[in-house]
Amino acid sequence: MPRYDALFIDEAQDLVQEEVDLVSSWSESRFFVGDDRQKIYGEAEGLSAVRQVVPPEHERTLRFHYRVAPPICRMADRVLIPHGGDSLESTCHYNGPDGATVNVLRTPRTRTEQLNDAAERLKEQVRVYSDYIRDGDRIGIVVARREDRDQVLNHLEQDSDLRDKAQIVRARESGEAGYDPAFADDRPICILTVKGCKGLEFRTVHWLFSDELSHRHENEDYYTVVTRAKTRLDIYYTATLPGVLARAHSEDGTASW
Repeated sequence: MPRYDALFIDEAQDLVQEEVDLVSSWSESRFFVGDDRQKIYGEAEGLSAVRQVVPPEHERTLRFHYRVAPPICRMADRVLIPHGGDSLESTCHYNGPDGATVNVLRTPRTRTEQLNDAAERLKEQVRVYSDYIRDGDRIGIVVARREDRDQVLNHLEQDSDLRDKAQIVRARESGEAGYDPAFADDRPICILTVKGCKGLEFRTVHWLFSDELSHRHENEDYYTVVTRAKTRLDIYYTATLPGVLARAHSEDGTASW
């Protein structure tokens, strides 16, 4: 077994007991970070398992954040109402660009229409946020299925303004020793699934086909996708906007779609 002076483990809310035990055997100094509101795997013991190996006096709650803009925080808080803790908006010290917003289409769109709408916004965002992109920011496109990633990439590659600017982001699978999952510096648009976006952050997020596979999404999935966006979130749907998102986007909590 390898031994390390210290270990930093992010996304601890989705660890199973065996993973916590294994990581704990690698170092005496362990730093776990997690948020139960972003727990997207129901079988994981998560933070309850972590608390078994970390003394209570060593647990800290982060009181401030600087990444997510207030309108996005507000929507996230409506998806998962905080229980016994501060809301995401109340702890927000956002210091990013102006014009932060959440945009939800008022009417459904076909898949092709969604792709066309997203492509037009992407061209503008690549230009508007070019300085942030040069500093390492990315633009995210979230889809329901793995095969959707290929459809989105193929569509963007057909646009001369977006060609060679997008990449599919996924984990390395068995038998893919030569596959490099790293972000490409020259491809700022990242295409990934709902489960695959966990732990990442983007200057803007486009959630395409958000109503597809909605029967498999828990509130934690919606919360996780919403909070991937730092400045702008665009949500598209094919038939009916999921009720969770409709209520979260409404000021009075009533779905108007």
